[in-house]
Order: sequence, then structure tokens, then C-alpha cells
Amino acid sequence: MNERTIFNSAVSAIALNALYKTSQDSGRAAPHERLVGLEHYQPERQLVCGARLIPYQGHWLLRNLCTLPHCRGQRLASQLLQQLQQLHDCQPLYTLPLPELDAFYLSNGFQPLSDNDLPAALLPVLRQSRRRHKGIQAMVSCQRLR
Repeated sequence: MNERTIFNSAVSAIALNALYKTSQDSGRAAPHERLVGLEHYQPERQLVCGARLIPYQGHWLLRNLCTLPHCRGQRLASQLLQQLQQLHDCQPLYTLPLPELDAFYLSNGFQPLSDNDLPAALLPVLRQSRRRHKGIQAMVSCQRLR
């Protein structure tokens, strides 16, 4: 991260929903979710990249990783994923990316996961996601970053 970008493990729902709206992302933060992001502090404090972590019976599902359009191409989403992987210290972090994002997640330490290996609590979410978007593949990240 550069000197003006700070990881925030407790982003407000208002800030994350504003980021989603500005980015035309369909995600919406809810009170029971853990909201994380990267904030720029110069010239003013602004959430530039964020995501939702949703608890499912002891498992974490990463949803709606999003970067402001004018901040894309700066590897902010990759930086946020690195922070999350460090924070979770090899606890599995699951995601259900759109097919066009598979390469991005693969390049950031996620691995494809068969439906049989996905925790049962996440299977209904996978089925619902596949009804909306064809070709979704569950992925998991579990690595120690030093």
C-alpha cells in the first residue's frame, strides 16, 4: 500500500454503499456483515476499495469486492485481498466471482473449489448465484502471507 492508503477493518455501511452506488455495483452492505476496505487520506478521507465478508456458520464469504472507477488499475483490490488473507491467517476465505474475474482471483491466491468441497452452509448461496450468472465457480483462499 502507498503512504496515503490505509486498511480499515470496520468500514461503515454508509461508506461502502456509497462506493457501490458510485461504481454501479449491485452490492449492498447489511448490519450483520463485516465491511472492510482501503481508504485514501489525501486530499481527504475516501473509501476507494471495499468488500463485504458474510458469516455462514463459521465460514467467511467474500462478496462484492469493488474499487472506485477512477482508482482502478492501481492494484487496490489485490492489496485489499492481501490484507484480508493476512487478517484471516489461513482460515479459508470463500468467494463466488463472476467468470470474468476468475483470473484476477487466481492471481491473488484463490483456488477453484468443487461444489462437493464447498461448506454445506454456502451451497444455497452458490445455487442462487448460478441462477443469476452462469458459469460461477466457487473459490477459496487459504495461504499464509509473510
